[in-house]
Amino acid sequence: MYKKIINLTFQSVFDNKNTLIKSLLFPLALLVILRIVTEEFPNIKETSLIFPNLIINILVAVITHRILLLNEKDINIWNMPQFNRFFKKTLLFLLICIPLALLALIPTVGIILAILSILYISIRLSLVFPSISLDEDITFKQSWEFTKKYQFLLLFSVVLFPLFFAIVVGLVYTLVIEFLSGLISDKLYVLYPVLDLFIMVFVISALCATYKIIKDEHPEFFKKEIKEDENKITIINNEEKKMFDKNQKIKIDFETLKQELNIQYNSLGFIDVIINKENSWMIKNPKLQNAYIMLSKLTDNEYKIETYNTQEASLRFLEIR
Repeated sequence: MYKKIINLTFQSVFDNKNTLIKSLLFPLALLVILRIVTEEFPNIKETSLIFPNLIINILVAVITHRILLLNEKDINIWNMPQFNRFFKKTLLFLLICIPLALLALIPTVGIILAILSILYISIRLSLVFPSISLDEDITFKQSWEFTKKYQFLLLFSVVLFPLFFAIVVGLVYTLVIEFLSGLISDKLYVLYPVLDLFIMVFVISALCATYKIIKDEHPEFFKKEIKEDENKITIINNEEKKMFDKNQKIKIDFETLKQELNIQYNSLGFIDVIINKENSWMIKNPKLQNAYIMLSKLTDNEYKIETYNTQEASLRFLEIR
């Protein structure tokens, strides 16, 4: 299983390298700008840049998770509802870690206790973040339960393997950057954000690989609670969520929704089918580069419609009884 994680980590990155490079260029540019500001304007305190760095790194995390877990080819960074949920969970995670960080105040063993405690919490709560990118949104409590039998696996994939990878790659490339800086220009510090981003992508890929393995072995972990809504179909239309009865006259399934979206948008020029998979479907207008309609099947009872740079899909046809 450990070998499988390593293979999946590298394979996922290399299989999606072109999409990753294209989608991460903008956040990389922002990270480079922040590094330039730090180096060229020493009067600006680094603490004032913590929040912008956090925002950019969350953006990188969401983009990378979605590409590696969903094989998305067209990432629209301006329309990612997952970002808000990722941001909130990150802040909550940091709040959980603050009391543990205070353990560092204990003489002699405090720092070791703080580090070990934060690492352990990170391992047990780590599944929350890839789940957000898949719109499965498991809670911290659920992640704690799901990881009970996978603590050593997660220790390897979330801590040991990324740490080893970061040390080896970081050491080699730091030496190269330092050498080139002395040989060519001291301005090559702009390459450090590239190194940091490169390491971060592989660290996320290791977590994604572990998430896939746990999900494949225990799909029941990730089934959403339906209970009283077991006879309901949920459709998320961009940010709006609507529920419909399963037993209504119009059958609601993936094919029905595809056909209706085709009818609605063909007249607007959306005739090119870009993705046509069992659980995902996308159409685009060949004359509009940055516009699309995306349909995803999240579960047997939940579907998601995403539209970008065009009118929102109408669900009125489902409201006919």
